[in-house]
Amino acid sequence: MSFLAPLYAAGILAVSLPILFHLVRRTPRERVAFSSLMFLSPSPLRVTRRSRLENLWLLFLRGLAICLLALAFARPFFRNTSHALVAQHAGERVVLLVDSSASMRRDGLWDQAVQQVLTEVDQCDANDQVALVAFDSHIRPLITFSEWDNTVSGSRRQMIRSALDDLKPSWRATHLDAALTAASDLLSRDAAAESNPAAAAKRIVLISDLQQGSRLTGLRAHRWPTEIEVSIATITPVATTNAGLQIVAPGPEDRHTRDAGTVRVRIDNAADSQRDQFQIGWVETAAESDEKPTSDNARIDVYVPAGQSRIVQAPPRPAEVEAASLKLTGDDQEFDNVAYHVAAKPAQMRIWYLGDDTGEGPQKPRYFLERALADTPARHVEIIAPDETEFVAAPGDIALATVTAQPTAEQIAILQQFLSNGGTILYSLPSAAAAEELSQLIGGQSIIATEVNADTYAMLEDIQFDHPLFTSFSESRFSDFTKIRFWKHRRIDEAALPGAEILARFDDGAAALVEVPVGKGRLLLFTSGWHPEESQLALSSKFAPLLNAILERSAGISADLPAYYVGDAVVCTLDEGGGGEGEIVLAAPDAVQTQLAFNGRSTDATDTPGIYRFQRGDRSQAFAVNLPPQESKTAALPVEQLEQLGLVLQRTPTAAELAQQEQQQRQLKNRELESRQKLWHWLVLAALVVLILETWWAGRTARAAAPAA
Repeated sequence: MSFLAPLYAAGILAVSLPILFHLVRRTPRERVAFSSLMFLSPSPLRVTRRSRLENLWLLFLRGLAICLLALAFARPFFRNTSHALVAQHAGERVVLLVDSSASMRRDGLWDQAVQQVLTEVDQCDANDQVALVAFDSHIRPLITFSEWDNTVSGSRRQMIRSALDDLKPSWRATHLDAALTAASDLLSRDAAAESNPAAAAKRIVLISDLQQGSRLTGLRAHRWPTEIEVSIATITPVATTNAGLQIVAPGPEDRHTRDAGTVRVRIDNAADSQRDQFQIGWVETAAESDEKPTSDNARIDVYVPAGQSRIVQAPPRPAEVEAASLKLTGDDQEFDNVAYHVAAKPAQMRIWYLGDDTGEGPQKPRYFLERALADTPARHVEIIAPDETEFVAAPGDIALATVTAQPTAEQIAILQQFLSNGGTILYSLPSAAAAEELSQLIGGQSIIATEVNADTYAMLEDIQFDHPLFTSFSESRFSDFTKIRFWKHRRIDEAALPGAEILARFDDGAAALVEVPVGKGRLLLFTSGWHPEESQLALSSKFAPLLNAILERSAGISADLPAYYVGDAVVCTLDEGGGGEGEIVLAAPDAVQTQLAFNGRSTDATDTPGIYRFQRGDRSQAFAVNLPPQESKTAALPVEQLEQLGLVLQRTPTAAELAQQEQQQRQLKNRELESRQKLWHWLVLAALVVLILETWWAGRTARAAAPAA
């Protein structure tokens, strides 16, 4: 038997009080002589020992009552009862959160992570509930709480082991914020409907390398539940030197100026690296061989201090190879040492020009059009006229149609077909009389245009800088169009252009540039001309960027070259009318081909780095997918940063704290046992019974002693 309040058992010592009371002999202090006593014979005094106990049964009952009350206040309980009910309250709901991102591909990390998961499972009690969740940029539940409950205790470890055998580190980024949020939601969501209501404690065990490239931004907007603790099991590699390699995508200013063979790269050296000297060089990437040296396999040395990054120009890219990769050597980890690159082929852009000039005269529209849309490393522009070649009315063949003269009926029919197929027409209204042909081209109501007879020049105003054609001029240093003067322009009836968007106006209120949607295509109506006879636009610095924006938007070319990483959605630009037939096939680096319906032109099936290729008929589109650059930041993340974001971390207690926790748990179990047994109730009841017997016995003894006296 044990006592919850053992100090109260000292009350048993109070049993000595009745003994002392029984030992006390009451002797008369004063004698009073009555006159009647003279007639009686005196009897001799009875001699007794002073320490003799009398009324032993009465003494026993009184002592027993005191002992029972003292034991009741000490709150006794028996430890030999089943602890199963008590142990239920110590159960936990545990989410094992395993990092399976690309940084876990470092040597030895994944084996450590698997062993750590099994260790955590072995440390769980029989009443604990465990869920296993893997994460990278996606969340993948592997074992749920219900699956754990439905599995017998002896098979749970093998179930976890089987799930880990099927799991390998991916090539994706580490979205730690989404993983922790999902784990806390899982614990909070199942709390109301949990099958084991006694399992009150909730805990997340994070098994990760906890590298600095982990995404944490989502935790700033998430209020972390205070009842959920996070235990961090950090996995550390034996060799810490790691440098990552990424290709720097060219910006808009580089598209038309930088040579196609020039590639810039960024080398990130981790903060805990032990070396700072590395080498980079090209290797060829092909279907039959992932890596083989190129004919121009020059390598360069790069110095990058630990914790810093450098952007350098890579060695000259082999011109004869379409798909190649840069490889970094000199560090301990190989997972982020290869960056894939596809040589950008110059886009072939054909412009159909309909005008009354050949481009030889320096005062004509075509002359300035040819110089504004000159060839660059990113494109080859060919301007064709109706008398030079037959016009093919398909957007895949013609990037832009430009009209500066009144078209014939046959040309209008071809232009209408071009618009219906999704093409773009730049229509410079040559005169007010050409409005009739414009009406036929649009297919709407008759458009009335009048010449504006201005004694002075006109200027542009109300320019829509948020439109894609004018975004390059949105900064204040480029947005000044007041220096461009227009000598001639026409005023059109805007009500006759349903759905039109006015992109710019003249200062007299007349529309200057109008975008009119026609079928699948669009018509850009310019109510003046750019040549010197009508304006100064062709002589200004705004003309070439504006025309290039029109051409690139018409041809479907983005101003920013995309940089794809593992898991990104990639849009296929193989258009439906471009000469290919059938479904689109995506060929992955591992030679696995995926069929894509044409109406689903985007795909996120890029799960490994390498060279991918869209194929449709005889056309193909190659693109490179690389490792997310954040995965190269492999230095350990300070745990304090997670605490600053509100996480409740479970820290390792000291020996004194462990002893205190053990004592508190023992006291908690003792209280639970005592509250369930309630022995003190029976002791108090027994004490009452004894007191009743004592009262009866004391009265009986007193009545028996009265006649004798």
